[in-house]
This record gives sequence, C-alpha cells and structure tokens, in this order.
Amino acid sequence: MARSARSKALASEHFQLSLRRLHDAGAESHPLWLGVPKKLLKRAVDRNTLRRVARESWRAASRSGPDMSGPGPVLLRLVRRPASFAQMPQSQRKRAWRAELDALFTQAVLARSAKIAPGIARRPTA
Repeated sequence: MARSARSKALASEHFQLSLRRLHDAGAESHPLWLGVPKKLLKRAVDRNTLRRVARESWRAASRSGPDMSGPGPVLLRLVRRPASFAQMPQSQRKRAWRAELDALFTQAVLARSAKIAPGIARRPTA
C-alpha cells in the first residue's frame, strides 16, 4: 500500500495543484488526478468539459518540459467557482480555463524540473 508524503501545493485563482510523492515505488501511479466537485459545477457537461480541457493542457505541458509522470501523481482540484460563469458561453469558459491551467501547469513543470536539477533555473517556453 502506498503512503503519500507531504505534498507541495500550487494554486491559481480557481484551481489547486498538489504535487504528491509516493513512498511505495511499486505502487501504480497516475500522472494526473482530477477533482471537480459537483457543488461547484452542477452540470455534468461542465465538469466533463473542464476535465477534458485539463487533460489537454496537462499533455501540452508534459511535452514541453521534463517527464511529469515522475515520482507520483499530481492532483488538480477546482476550489472556486469562476465569477460570471453563468453568463459565459462554453467556448469562452474553455479558453479561460485553458489559459489558467496552462499557467498553473507551467509552474508545476518548473517545480518538478527544479527537483530534478536544483542548480539549473529553467524558463517556460513560449
């Protein structure tokens, strides 16, 4: 059974990203775990859209930096419902979520790369 160590959390306006390490190396680790509570997004369509956008953003961030499937899973949680969410069309919501998640995942890539090579400062690619 895997025990999770203390995790480092990164946050943006609406999301929290926890970088977790597992003590048990033999445990199956999933690169990205998603938590989208029904309390914050009532409609399943919205929750699924957010999950899809998050996975797409995660894959893009993983390709641009070091291997993100590294030492353990990464947990992404929606912690605040976006203001004026009801008035936004779905395409605008997707763009807003993608921009915020791209920035958050870039921070995660930099945090992971700092653990891999602590003496080398890396800059995000455009």
